[in-house]
Amino acid sequence: MPHPLRLLRTLAHQRRSQLANRLLRRLPVRLPSTAPAPARAVLAPGPAFLPRPPSLLGDERVRLLDIEVDIAHASAWTDTALAKLWRYNLQYMDGLRDPDTPASVKAAWVARWIAENPPPRGDGWEPYPLSLRTVNWLLWSLDGGVLPEGADDSLARQLRALERRIEWHLRGNHLFANAKALLVGGLMFAGAEAGRWRETGWRILEPQLAEQLLEDGGHIERSPSYHALILEDLLDLVNLGRRAGWRACETLVPHARRALDWLAVMTRPDGRWPLFNDAAQEVAPETAALIDYAQALGIAPPALAGPGMTSLATSGYYRWNAPCWSAWVDAGALGPDWNPGHGHADVFAFELFAHGVPLIVDTGVSTYDAARVRDRERATAAHNTVDIAGRSQAELWGAFRVGRRPRVHDLAVTPNKISAWHDGYRPRGTAHARSFALTSTRLTIEDHVRRRRAAPDAVARLHFAPGVPVEIDRGSARAGPLSIRFVGATEVRLEPCEIADGFNRRLPSLRLAARFPERLRTVIEP
Repeated sequence: MPHPLRLLRTLAHQRRSQLANRLLRRLPVRLPSTAPAPARAVLAPGPAFLPRPPSLLGDERVRLLDIEVDIAHASAWTDTALAKLWRYNLQYMDGLRDPDTPASVKAAWVARWIAENPPPRGDGWEPYPLSLRTVNWLLWSLDGGVLPEGADDSLARQLRALERRIEWHLRGNHLFANAKALLVGGLMFAGAEAGRWRETGWRILEPQLAEQLLEDGGHIERSPSYHALILEDLLDLVNLGRRAGWRACETLVPHARRALDWLAVMTRPDGRWPLFNDAAQEVAPETAALIDYAQALGIAPPALAGPGMTSLATSGYYRWNAPCWSAWVDAGALGPDWNPGHGHADVFAFELFAHGVPLIVDTGVSTYDAARVRDRERATAAHNTVDIAGRSQAELWGAFRVGRRPRVHDLAVTPNKISAWHDGYRPRGTAHARSFALTSTRLTIEDHVRRRRAAPDAVARLHFAPGVPVEIDRGSARAGPLSIRFVGATEVRLEPCEIADGFNRRLPSLRLAARFPERLRTVIEP
C-alpha cells in the first residue's frame, strides 16, 4: 500500500481530489534536510540572461514597486505593515541580476537572507517567492556572481522544501515557476539529488505546456505581463538546458516561438502592452528585450502585425491596424475557470493607439491588496466597456476571487468587424451585445442592451491616457486628436479617473461616460 502522504500528493498532482489539495496545505510544514548541497554541474557558456532593474540601494535599503523601505532588522522581512505583494518582491531578490549593483552589496543581501529567514515559515519559504529567489541566486552565480559561503547549502535546503510544497492547488504561473526552479536547480547541480529535482520539474512542466499555453501562443491567464514572464522562463530553460546538455530543452523552442509571436501582436507601437486583466508595465521584460534574447538563442524574431485584423482567437484578443492607428479588443474569457484570479470584468473592453501615442487606454492595476482600490480596478466601470446600474459583469470579491462570470456568445470576426454578446448580466435579465466596425478613418462601436424587464440605464465609458485633453460639446467630444460622437446617449459626462502606471503608481486622468437606455452608437475618428 502506498504511503498516505505520497498518495495525497499523487491525487493532488492528477487533480483528482480537491480534498487532497486542502489536506496537503494543512499538513505541518517539515523542516527541509540540512544535508550539504550537491556539487555544482559544469556548464558550457551561453547567452547572458536578461537583467533586472536596480532595487538594492545599499546593505539595508530597497526600492520595489515604487516604494523604498529600510530592511534594517530581521523582522522587516515579514512586516505585515507592508503589502503582501511588496514583501513577495522583497523575497524574489531580483536586484541580484542588476548589472550595476556592486557584487559586495548583492552578496551581503544573500548572506542576510540566509541568517534572517530560517525555515520553514515566513514569506520567503512560501513556494512561489522561493521559486523565483532560487532561480535568481543560481542565474546570478552563473553570470559571474559569487554567492557567499553557505549559499549552495541554503539553495539545496530551499529546493528540498519546494519539492514538498508544489502549488498544485493554484496551478497557473505559480506552478510554472515551481517547475522552472526545480529544473534550474537540477541543471546547475550534479548528482542523484539534482537529477531528481530535474525529473520532478520536467514532470510538472511538460503537461503544463499543453495546459497553460493556448493554441494561439498566449498564456492561459490572459495577462500580457504574466505572458512575458512565462516566455522569459521558456527562454531561460532553453538557454540553461543547452549549456547543461539537456536535450529536452529543444522541445521548448516551438512553444517559445509561438509565445513570442503572441506577445508581438499584443505590443503597442511604444513597446508597451495593453493593460488587460492584471497586466502592469515594468514587472516583466519588455517585448524588445525578449526578442533580442530569443535571437541570441537562434529563435527568429516575430513578424510585425500587418494591416487589418490579427486574431488571437483562443485568448480572445484581436488587433486591428491602420496607417494612423491600432486598436486591441478583448472579446474572450475572463480567465481559466480553475483560477481566474488575475481576470477583470472587462469583456468587450478595448485600447486605441493613434498618431503615435496611446489615447484610449485600460486603467491597469496598481495593487493586489484586497481593498477598495483593487475592487475598483477590477470592476467593469474601470474599463472601456458597458456596465449596467453600476454593477460589474462578473461577481468579484477579495483580491483574486471570481464567482459568476460572463460568457461570450455568437462571436463573429471578419476582416474589419468584431461582434458578440455576453451574459454577464443574466441575473438582471439583461444581455449586452457589442460590435466594433473598423476602417482606416473610423471606429464605430454599436452597443445594444437587451432586457427582459425594466432596468436602469447602461453606461459606456472611455478612459483616456493621462495628459489627453478632453472637451464635451452637446453630446460629442474632442479627446486630443480624436473626434467622438455618441448617438443614442441621454447624457454624456466628463469624469475624473485614475490610470495605473505601475504598482503603487496612479496618475490622474479623464474619462467619458455615456448613459443610454437600449442602444448606443459611438463613432471615433482620428
